[in-house]
Order: sequence, then structure tokens, then C-alpha cells
Amino acid sequence: MRKQKHHLKGKSYRFRAQPLHPVHEEARKAANEYTTRISEAKKKHWEEWLEDVNVDNVWTAHKYVGGAPTDGGNTRIPTLKTQANGRPQELDNNEEKSKLLYETFFPPPPADPHADLPTDYPEPVCEFTPITDNQVYRVIRNLAPFKAPGPNGVSNVVFTKCANQLVPWMGHLFQATFKFNVFPTEWLTSKTVVIRKPGWPDYSTPKAYRPIALLDTMSKILSACVAEGLVWITNKHNLLPSTHFRGLPGCSTTDSLHLLTKFVHDAWAHPTDHYVSLLFLDVKAAFPSVVPERLFHNMRKHGIPKQYTDWYRLRLTGRQTVLCFDNYVSPLSVVGFLFYNTDMLDILDGKNGEKGFGFIDDVCFVAHSPSFPASNHKIKKMMERRGGGIKWSHSHHVNFEMDKNTLVQCSRR
Repeated sequence: MRKQKHHLKGKSYRFRAQPLHPVHEEARKAANEYTTRISEAKKKHWEEWLEDVNVDNVWTAHKYVGGAPTDGGNTRIPTLKTQANGRPQELDNNEEKSKLLYETFFPPPPADPHADLPTDYPEPVCEFTPITDNQVYRVIRNLAPFKAPGPNGVSNVVFTKCANQLVPWMGHLFQATFKFNVFPTEWLTSKTVVIRKPGWPDYSTPKAYRPIALLDTMSKILSACVAEGLVWITNKHNLLPSTHFRGLPGCSTTDSLHLLTKFVHDAWAHPTDHYVSLLFLDVKAAFPSVVPERLFHNMRKHGIPKQYTDWYRLRLTGRQTVLCFDNYVSPLSVVGFLFYNTDMLDILDGKNGEKGFGFIDDVCFVAHSPSFPASNHKIKKMMERRGGGIKWSHSHHVNFEMDKNTLVQCSRR
């Protein structure tokens, strides 16, 4: 039909000097029929796709059905609004937008990242094990072949198709980063793509966008190998609280929901303490706010071998990224976070009707008491005590999103 439409369109053009020639009407009908058939095909495909929705893509379907209409992916960043010296300001050129987005995504580091960090660490829970070729093969097999590439443009499919030729060389290179304490500068550069948060009411504010980091594929494979080793050590020696979910095998979103629901129902069954308060905390710019030295301190404190923290120090020193949006590239200079916020969960008193749940960068404090004021007071103490939420945010150089933090109260009624 497309070929027929183009044929008649060309024929109509040749007879443009004869407006009454019948070919003009034939071309118009062919174009209209082609447009109608395209719309019908799209509708049929959409209905068939919805009928085949399963547990793997139900949330994708929910996003499509519940989201606002878009232009199909051509997301342009409109004029951004901000405050400068207490006065509203509008930024309409890409350089100014880039600077504002960079400041939103990447908070400035503290003046002294080494402040008040003791150095008397316990013995490591195990010896360091170098990366093996089998690890590299395993990581490459799990790569999504056609994910967006990093700054050098090399796609994952190159490694998935050529693993037998590349892994023997990659294994030696990866081991050398530990043996000689060196990390190639080319692997420190990433590309940060700016995308919209779906369903945001106003896209003129920088908080309506999120950064997606596209790493060099070699660096990504190496980091995945190191993360696999850390996960194995963490699980084998139970280094993290049992209420820290996600980021570790067997700790899913469903598990956290089941445990949270069980806590509430157990409190309702209690003879007196059946009023439950839940405080949901959201960390602002969680991963970019991480202070590397504080992260290394937490890892060593939990018995992680020094070789891992030394490697991460190399990996996180001298990083650079470019912000990409609207075909504009800005010349601007993201397993460990589980250790970063575990201090908040370690200080909770599980015998006193308190519990804390961690989900990567999100935390939920839960308490039950004979009344809501009493349970709210427990939540307040969990935030204000030594090592609690507020002290943790100060010592770890992060802020909570105050407009996202939510207090929920649950009673049997």
C-alpha cells in the first residue's frame, strides 16, 4: 500500500498542471486508505499486546496505560524555572539548563570527607579472591546485548558475541587493576542521559528529570565482577541487616512488603500495642551524594577486605561525565550503598516495638505502641537518637526529600 501510495503521488505530481485529472483523486484516496490501515494495525497490535500481558511486563503495561500521552519519545527539555537570590528565574539556553541540572543531580562534596573517621578496623572476614575468567564469562552472559552504549559507542553485543576471543585478555586486564593499583582513565568517563520522570505534573522544574549513567562497557563488566564478589562475601558472612532488601539475591520488593505487612498485623494482634506508625524516608540524590571515604569506612568496619576498598578508591577518583539532552552534550565533570546506609538499621531496638526496612536508598522506620502519639514518639526517637536518621544524614552528607517523606498510621479500625 505504501508503494502504491508513493506511485500515485508521483503520478499526481506529473499531472499537476491538470487539476481535473482523475489521478489526483486516486492519490488522495490511496493516502487516506493507507493512513486508516496504519491506525487499524496500531490498534490491533496494542490490543493483542495487552491480551498477552504477563507477570514480566504487567508494570510496563501499567506505565503505558496510566501515563500521560507523549510525543513518542522526542522529549525536549522546556524552559526551566529556578530561584536565584530569592527571585524566580527562567533558563532557556542549553548551557544554563545543563548547569542547573548538574547542580540538581550532583550535590557538592563535603569540605573534609575524612572527618571523624577511625582507622582501627577489624580483621577482614575472608581473604581477597582475584577475578577469574569464569566470573567474566558469567557477567557477559547476563548482559543485555542491545542496551545503550557508553561514551565509546561499543555495545554489549560485541562482548556477548565475542566472549571467547575477549575474555582471556579481559581477565588479565581486570586482575591488573588490583595487582598494580591502576584504573584506566578512559573507563572513568561516563555519559549521563537526562530523561523525564513519568507522570510529573510540571516539567519546567529540574526535579522532574533523572540522570541515567551510561558507562564504558569494559568498566561495567569489571564493576559487575567486583560487585559479584562483594555480594558473595556479604551473603556468606551475613554482613548486612536482614531487613535490607534489594541489591542482594533473594531480597526482593515482595519480601519487603510481606515483612512490613506482617509487622503491622502482628502489632494489631498484640494485646495493647496495636497502633502502628510508619515513616517512609527518601534520600535526595542518593548515589551522587555518597562520600567515598565514608563508604570505604563502612565497608572496612564490616570486614570487607582492603583490596576492595582500595579498588573502589581508584574507581571513584577522577570520574567525569557529560550531560546529554536535546542533542546537546555538556562538558561536565554513580552494591556499596547497602553498606552506606546500613548504620541507620543497625541502631534499631527490635525488642522495643521498633523495626527498620532498607530498600537501596529508601528507608522505612516502623514502631507500634498503645496509642498513635506513643508510636509517633518512638519514630521521633528513632530519627533523633545517636546514629539515627538525622545524625546519619549529617555524618553521611545526604539530605532527605522533605516533600516525599511520609508518615502513615495504621490501626485495626
